[in-house]
Amino acid sequence: MRRWWLRLLRYAVPRWRGLSAVTVLMIAGVAFDALKPWPLKLIVDHVLPGKPLPSAVSWIETFPGGRTPAGLLIWFSSATGLVFLAHRVLQILQGYVQVGTVTRMEYELGADLFHHMQRLSLRYHAEREAGDLVRRIMTNCSCVR
Repeated sequence: MRRWWLRLLRYAVPRWRGLSAVTVLMIAGVAFDALKPWPLKLIVDHVLPGKPLPSAVSWIETFPGGRTPAGLLIWFSSATGLVFLAHRVLQILQGYVQVGTVTRMEYELGADLFHHMQRLSLRYHAEREAGDLVRRIMTNCSCVR
C-alpha cells in the first residue's frame, strides 16, 4: 500500500508551530470539558445537603462568604460559568488557529498541483476539460485537512 500521507507530511512540517498549538489547545479543551461537572457536583453533594466540603476544595471557604451555603452556592455557580466560558474561548481559539494553519497548507498543496498541471503537455489539456481540472485542484486540496 502506498503511503500517500507521507507525501502530505511535507506540507505539515513547516506548519509545526500551528499544529502544535492546535494540539495543546485541544488537550486544554479536553481538560476544561472534564472540569465542567465538578462545581455542580460540589453544589449537589455538599452545599445543598449542608455537608462539609472535601479537603481538596476546602480552600474555597477562605473566600469572602465561603463559610455560608449561600456564599458557596454563588462561588460554585460562578465557577461553573467561568469553566464554561474558558472552554468556549479555547474552542474558538483552537478553531481560529486550526483554520489558519490548515488553509495555508491547502494553498501550498493547491499551488504545487497547479504548477504540476502547468508542466503537463498540451495534448493532456486538450483531452480534458479545463473546468474539471481546476475544480479537481480546488476540491482535492482539502485532503491535507
